[in-house]
Amino acid sequence: MPDEEPPKPTEPVPPDDPEVAAVASRGRRVRLIALAMLLGVAVILVVGIIRTDRGSPAEAPVVTGDGGTSLQAPPRPSLPGDPTHPRLTGFVVDGTNAPVLGAMVSAELERGMPDRAGSASPGPGSGGASPAAAPATGADGRFVIDLDAPGRYRVRVTGPGLIPAELRYVPVPSDEARIVVARKVSIEGRVVDGGTPVANAHVGLRGEAIGGGIEIVTDAK
Repeated sequence: MPDEEPPKPTEPVPPDDPEVAAVASRGRRVRLIALAMLLGVAVILVVGIIRTDRGSPAEAPVVTGDGGTSLQAPPRPSLPGDPTHPRLTGFVVDGTNAPVLGAMVSAELERGMPDRAGSASPGPGSGGASPAAAPATGADGRFVIDLDAPGRYRVRVTGPGLIPAELRYVPVPSDEARIVVARKVSIEGRVVDGGTPVANAHVGLRGEAIGGGIEIVTDAK
């Protein structure tokens, strides 16, 4: 067999070969891009952790007896009045929907539930209690009555220049009530027969505002 020639050694590539430089440059760019992407992800994670920590509610420090501090959640906001007692609230207005100033509103627990005839049967623990009253209404006509227990109440409205009004079996608690009352007015006149005053003549008025009818008798004039 003929002798095989030994392989020729590979000639080293000169360092200033443009193809080798281009490949090396592309490799460096790829590594730099990957490193920049990793740094960007790390920065995003750090910023998210900082924002989450700042967004958590801070707790107010409370000094303990030994001079140290402990963390305690801030107290909840408190509401005015006693939330365990029901209230009757609303407005008093007249027939023109104008608020009534100086109206007195009171509420008394009904003695029992009404039957089919509309009358109330006696109920336990409902008699003898004095009515709860609100202060006189202000310019907005609003009233607030604090009551001892929920149930159905008889509500009365009185005041100067008002015809007394009454509402039956008002549920408590409930939405704000709107009570329409009638103002007192006077009608003055004469009954005559051909110019001669007629005495003992019956003059009457009827209407929903007065809850039925009113009748008087004329005098000698």
